[in-house]
Amino acid sequence: MKNWKCTSSHATRTDPTAARRSWLVQAGRLSYRRSLRAILASSTTVVPFLILCLLSLLTGCATANKENISLPPPSACLGGSGPFVQTQGRAFVIGNAPARLMFATMYPYMQVGDKIYRASAWLRSDFPAYIDQMLDLAQAAHLNTIRATDFLNAASDWHAPQVWENLDTLLCHARSRGMHVVISLTTFGNMLRAQGKFAYNPADWKAYLDFVGQRYRNERAIAYYAIAGEPLPPNGHDPLRPTADQLVAFYRATAAELAGADGGKHLISTGGLSFLNGDYGIPWQTIFALPHISLAAIHVYSEGDRDITMPQVSAWAAQRNEPFVLEEFGFRQQMGDQARAAAYTDIFARAQAAGAAGVGFWNLGPEIAPGSFEVNPSTPLTWAEVQQFALMFNPARLSDLQ
Repeated sequence: MKNWKCTSSHATRTDPTAARRSWLVQAGRLSYRRSLRAILASSTTVVPFLILCLLSLLTGCATANKENISLPPPSACLGGSGPFVQTQGRAFVIGNAPARLMFATMYPYMQVGDKIYRASAWLRSDFPAYIDQMLDLAQAAHLNTIRATDFLNAASDWHAPQVWENLDTLLCHARSRGMHVVISLTTFGNMLRAQGKFAYNPADWKAYLDFVGQRYRNERAIAYYAIAGEPLPPNGHDPLRPTADQLVAFYRATAAELAGADGGKHLISTGGLSFLNGDYGIPWQTIFALPHISLAAIHVYSEGDRDITMPQVSAWAAQRNEPFVLEEFGFRQQMGDQARAAAYTDIFARAQAAGAAGVGFWNLGPEIAPGSFEVNPSTPLTWAEVQQFALMFNPARLSDLQ
């Protein structure tokens, strides 16, 4: 198995956080991020800003940047009818029928003229056209679910109205096709880290989680929420990494907050964990066993993930009689289509043998480039492997189960 996002095994890395971030950058997943550090470091910027805030308070204008906290009302199309996705033992169920989730991420590659928009596409009013294009592509691949990630990565704060209008559109248009959506809330943590902040303080997440849970409480298209995938390992070297106890406390509090705002209607995941196959300090058994965490999800991007983490976590989930999900894996196009299709075949077979209730890959999209992880009809052998496995993995359309 070659051309993983990360080419060396976790067990041989001296700085696992830096190594994983390097392949994220190469994959285009860490897009340009705005930092507040330069602003806060400049007294010429901060002093006038503080004066403006004081004047605003004195005149009764409590918010100096009011447009950043106005949020659009939920779209009228949200809600739907029928059962929510739930779990029954190691399986997902919709109503009384078991279902497997076959999905891909939708990290945008939206071309407008000669410019390519990645995470920033979520900020565009014309993004719904790309959403429909990707949902059509997903259906052509026989996928029944799409995974929304990184939708706040290019926003200056999480209130960005256009982002939420576009996420509403994704949910409504997926439901109209009989599809479901995994919502990765990890993007909020990405935003915090881009601002130089510690990303594992539950208090910082409260308003965000309350908003999401209440906005989408009745939306049937949601397969599950993923809170914060790929957390920084406690035994890494990133200065903003959490301790093991902080990581457990973070997932305990955020899962409870989201479940409360959501009314317990949707499933909740930690988000796919990684760095579980060595001495990285992530207490994954404790985290996966927390209240309100409905499933055990991992990301596979190294031989260690594949050979150690997948069988280990899937066996643990089986003992607890709960779903195991391979939430993300991927291979670069530079492998060559034949070798890449064979790599997909291998991972799919391992996921099937592990009893996975869901399998997702990075990434569905139109890009063709050696460093790209995208799958589309222009990568015909890999595309055909996805189609074949999807039909075998979950032959029933989710719409048939509602």
